[in-house]
Amino acid sequence: MHKLILASALVLVMTPVMACNEASVENVTSSGIIILDDGTTWQTDDTSTVSTWAGDDVLVCDDKMINKSSGEEVDIEER
Repeated sequence: MHKLILASALVLVMTPVMACNEASVENVTSSGIIILDDGTTWQTDDTSTVSTWAGDDVLVCDDKMINKSSGEEVDIEER
């Protein structure tokens, strides 16, 4: 029983926690640059998905951006 508890504790400690920040999209350029209201800018190759996101609330989670309304998500890189 002690081994099971120890193994479970190790899994919890070693599992990475994805940190997400909430923001609103101020603008999306035709080249896939996403400008957020917190002043950060992000690049995505998925311009067709994000082209209509201006004004939407999003979650920024490591290398993903998730539209809170539609559930769509894209890979991103901070600029």
